Amino acid sequence: RAEEEYYRLKNLNYDVQLTPVSAYSTLGYFSDPLLSTTLSLPVGNLTELILHELTHSTVYFDGMTDFNESLASFVGRKGAEEFLNQQFGPNSEYIENLKVDEQDSKRFRSFIENVVDRLDSLYNTETNKMVILSKREKIFNEEKFSFSKTLKNYKNKNYENFLKWEINNARLLSYKRYNSGMPNFETVFYDCDQSLKSFISLAVNCSIKKKSSECINETFKMN
Repeated sequence: RAEEEYYRLKNLNYDVQLTPVSAYSTLGYFSDPLLSTTLSLPVGNLTELILHELTHSTVYFDGMTDFNESLASFVGRKGAEEFLNQQFGPNSEYIENLKVDEQDSKRFRSFIENVVDRLDSLYNTETNKMVILSKREKIFNEEKFSFSKTLKNYKNKNYENFLKWEINNARLLSYKRYNSGMPNFETVFYDCDQSLKSFISLAVNCSIKKKSSECINETFKMN
């Protein structure tokens, strides 16, 4: 069914992305499966993934996918750091690997945000479709060249794969969906004395209010 929808949208000239997922959440309606394939992940990634999905079953806002996924990504990362620190100690290789991965993630996140901002600006100022397609390809190629000069700063060489990306709004927005507002989350987390429990409680408190979107904007400074 997913493949059928992929080709249907592609035939309509939409940007489309179809990818497998390691896990999913039914938002607490059912006991979510922990697939055998998931268990092959490194312990840090497995911990982060499980906590990400558990966040969805703990707090969820209808119609606010970007916030939900980004919140779960933040909680998954912070929760994994806390778990690995308790299980293996602050000087373990697991914590060191997590820190290195986070540095790479922040660097790439900032880069992608700039790419998306440039494309947003193009889409908001240009109306001719052919001109848009031509200019967006030029922007993307410029960003690839710029990115290639920063690769030496990345420990994880998988980021080189960005140079093979074809420009695709669906792919860029998919990345943005899981990585929006991270500095805002970080600020609130520190305001909670770095207590993940208190941080999650703030989100849960917003979810039970009638004007939850206003609560999110006020609490997490989201637009």
